[in-house]
Amino acid sequence: MTLDKTNRIVSPIHSQLAAESDRHKPHPRQSKALPTVARYTVVSAVAPSIVQAVSIADRVHDALCKWSDQGKGRATVFTGLNDNGKPRTDHAHAHIFCEANGARDAVTHITIWATMGFDEAACLALRRLNKVWGHGGHDIRLVLHGIGQPGDFKDCALFAKARVWRSLTPFVSTRHAKTFRDGRPKMAANGWQVGSGAHDLLRLLCALHPQGTAATIKQCDERERPFQFGNRHLRSLQFQTIRHAGDGNRGNSPGNAFIVTFPEPVRGPFAFGYGSHFSLGLFQPIMSSGAAQLDESGLAPPIRNQSKL
Repeated sequence: MTLDKTNRIVSPIHSQLAAESDRHKPHPRQSKALPTVARYTVVSAVAPSIVQAVSIADRVHDALCKWSDQGKGRATVFTGLNDNGKPRTDHAHAHIFCEANGARDAVTHITIWATMGFDEAACLALRRLNKVWGHGGHDIRLVLHGIGQPGDFKDCALFAKARVWRSLTPFVSTRHAKTFRDGRPKMAANGWQVGSGAHDLLRLLCALHPQGTAATIKQCDERERPFQFGNRHLRSLQFQTIRHAGDGNRGNSPGNAFIVTFPEPVRGPFAFGYGSHFSLGLFQPIMSSGAAQLDESGLAPPIRNQSKL
């Protein structure tokens, strides 16, 4: 004989019957987290350059919206619109990242990341995506690596953890640089011109990342061609930085390259500013050891983000 939780005497046979009954009771099904990442390899004979990243991402976006419409409307995770047809403000919908991980500036991978997750209709669209149109008659052909969580894609550096992050594509400000009537620039307390790329990046870091208030930034010198892809060095002006078929607030800057340093290692991905859902304003980690070393030559002095923007 044993005692139950209410100190009543329970025989072994009653305990066995109770346990048997519990095994046959229906238990609530545990909900599985929706996948948040889909990753593709570009297998085209003529792969496009990373300078066309925003245009490529636009085409991928259009294709996914089309494939996800199964008579019930396009998937919200791709359109970026809420139930009222208004743009989402939480940035939880799909970001489309182009990467050039080869010996030159050709796009080798496309990664799609959405913190809101991909439902069944979205996953079906992701599986159906195998090409988008390209210029000059060369379609951009894609092979799906898989659909899962960031930890499933160890080869994607965008999901790495690092203290130092460097621009992979130009950061384009969402605001215009401010000046006084006599032409003098309006300077913020942190030393940057109000509305400039650096000022806007600091503002967005504060607003969108918990550790953004403690980050420091360095603006790279465009004369040094700060974007390096294999043996190619590029300037911001060489990138396409306007979405011709999309909306969004955009300043008048052609874009800039920055290095962002956090006090502790933080996990990516990081994309800020105009076109951040379409491969602009994308950052890559700079590791403290190995071939990718932080080169501080040709950089403006660091300014800590101490003021409220």
